[in-house]
Amino acid sequence: MTIGGLSNGTTYTVSVAACNAVGCTPSSEIPSATAAPFGAPSTPDVVGSVSGTTINWSWGPPSNDGGRPISSYQISLDGSLVATGTQTTYSGTYGNSETHTLSVVAVNSAGAASNAGSASETTVAATQPPPSNTYSETVGGPTNTWTNYSDAGGTQGPSISTGQTVQITCKVTGFKVADGNSWWYRIASSPWSNSYYASADAFYNDGATSGSLSGTPFDDPAVPNC
Repeated sequence: MTIGGLSNGTTYTVSVAACNAVGCTPSSEIPSATAAPFGAPSTPDVVGSVSGTTINWSWGPPSNDGGRPISSYQISLDGSLVATGTQTTYSGTYGNSETHTLSVVAVNSAGAASNAGSASETTVAATQPPPSNTYSETVGGPTNTWTNYSDAGGTQGPSISTGQTVQITCKVTGFKVADGNSWWYRIASSPWSNSYYASADAFYNDGATSGSLSGTPFDDPAVPNC
């Protein structure tokens, strides 16, 4: 006889009575047995963290062990099995800007879970040292500076005053401003110290230090790309 609809890990008592036309076995004489159904465990929750180019993953037992203790974990990195055991952490050191995914399957005496818990993390980007040379450029009006040149956002830095000459490290393409310019300068001078950018069209870019910006080039071709 098979009884369905039971919960894994829960103990049930089964008793069987013999019956005929006269009646059934007295309850005091009915033998009984206990059993607990079990199955594969659920999915463990995997979390990751990044420290430079090192990724650390960790996980704990799944919320449902299927009615049997977890005996091991199958650990895969980027789709390839790298370890099987009882460990609950995994770490690796990789190159800059690399993304890796760790997947973990819980196993008990009934077998492996049908799904893996996973987490993907990306190592930090390489820090590019600024070129040794800088270039003098002068702004034609108050100029905003930003840490993120790709969208003219991030953290706003100190403004550059009208007519101020600053040292430029290099240029990079980023957010396109209203007049169509997409070149941005990395500013070497303090207090910007190579951490902030300004749109290159705010500068004269032709050696001038005063006057109108009308008709001046968008960027100075002498300034190298970052």
